[in-house]
Amino acid sequence: MPAATLEALRTDPNHPVAVSLHTHGVKYTQQSDGTLHSNSYVAPGQSRTYVWFAKPRNPATGSQGTAGYWWYHDHLVGGPHGTKGIASGLFGALIVRRQGDPRPDRTYVTAFGDRQTINLRRSSEADTCDEQNPVPGPTCLVARLGERVEFVAIGLGDDMHTFHLHGHSWADSRTGVVDGTNRALVDSVPVIDNKTLGPGDTFGVTVLAGDSVGPGHWMLHCHMQFHSDLGMSTMFHVLNPDGTMPPHPAAAPTGAKAASTGTGANAAPAPAAGHANHHS
Repeated sequence: MPAATLEALRTDPNHPVAVSLHTHGVKYTQQSDGTLHSNSYVAPGQSRTYVWFAKPRNPATGSQGTAGYWWYHDHLVGGPHGTKGIASGLFGALIVRRQGDPRPDRTYVTAFGDRQTINLRRSSEADTCDEQNPVPGPTCLVARLGERVEFVAIGLGDDMHTFHLHGHSWADSRTGVVDGTNRALVDSVPVIDNKTLGPGDTFGVTVLAGDSVGPGHWMLHCHMQFHSDLGMSTMFHVLNPDGTMPPHPAAAPTGAKAASTGTGANAAPAPAAGHANHHS
């Protein structure tokens, strides 16, 4: 960031003109804390190396280790807590995996913040996917049918949010999936499609793109209703197997009635092709 930008963002004329890098979840010495009181920040034109340590879980000592979904951010721009730096986009995701953890085909960061933003954007600016040439990025969440997709959800600012993804669900576990065939273990982990996200919170969501629902355009939004109404929503585009964008459904004519399956007010919808009704 230019020095002039840092100057303009200061809330105190005595505050240093500098940036820093502070991370959550991993281990480090105070020289890599990225804070004002530890003098571990970087002035314009200077450089600094921050060193982080990953630690394995140790049941003997009770140490939980560092595997998980974390984030890093500035802790200095504007003031001693980096509020202006975070609001300027100085943040990102940090993922620490254990050996054997499932690896995704794609990873996306989705930061839910103040002013009803996702990745600092809202409404049409939050989803800028080109229909003919969708390029994956912060404003173009795309995957081919069947790919394993990992979302890292980050809570910015001061508001509570919820992360909700249409058409998909995930295991509310450390990795977002549950492996194995142990019925008791599998049943002990909830399967969800909506999760609360508070300021500073992070978690990971792992889904199979289009699993049982196929290619299409699936909303990803905050389910606090007034947040959604003000534009806190984007799209997860599940592409056809050949990588092309599926068409958007045509809007029904005004006054048209949706077709239904079966007869009577309580008729159940027909199962999708290739699937049978069952109870678990």
